[in-house]
Amino acid sequence: MTDARADLFSLGIVLSELLLSRNIFRSDDRLQSRKNVLGMPIPRFAELRADIDEKLEAILHKVLERDRNRRYQSASALLTDLEMYLYSDRYGPTNEKLGVYLRELFDQPEPAAALLPAGPSPVV
Repeated sequence: MTDARADLFSLGIVLSELLLSRNIFRSDDRLQSRKNVLGMPIPRFAELRADIDEKLEAILHKVLERDRNRRYQSASALLTDLEMYLYSDRYGPTNEKLGVYLRELFDQPEPAAALLPAGPSPVV
């Protein structure tokens, strides 16, 4: 069964590729690349790039967890961990996270209609 958590695994591949400048699963042979995605042991990223610390390593391993029940359950949970990692030196929170917090605090739905322009866009 495939669900939205499969997208999080794909996002983990992209995140690791951004950090390493290469796809850890890619092989010259497409069939082997698919086999790598399905069964290749996830590497210790700190061995591939020295400045990846334990906290980022844990995030990468969780987002690339093959067992979807052990993987992040939502993009929001991944976002929270990434923000906690990025802002652990006391920067943050982001406007996005503040908006989510305030909507949850006051039990308000996301104002999708408020994001749309009221009328036709002016011609510039």
